[in-house]
Amino acid sequence: MVTLNDYKDMWTTNKEKYALIELSNNRYAIVDITHKSAVLIEDCDIAEEVKRQMIIHGNKILDKTWLNNI
Repeated sequence: MVTLNDYKDMWTTNKEKYALIELSNNRYAIVDITHKSAVLIEDCDIAEEVKRQMIIHGNKILDKTWLNNI
């Protein structure tokens, strides 16, 4: 079973590798900056908590224009 702890590196040890893109007001997608790809988490509750933890821990928040540069 996948848990929130499985994604903890996204806002701790690998924080510089992951960011959020604000798709609309307070709606975010997780991206892997180094691989220029989206990160999909199947469990919606876990995905929302990962995003919340990333915001709390100060991960970068990119705007949609970042997508134009990939």
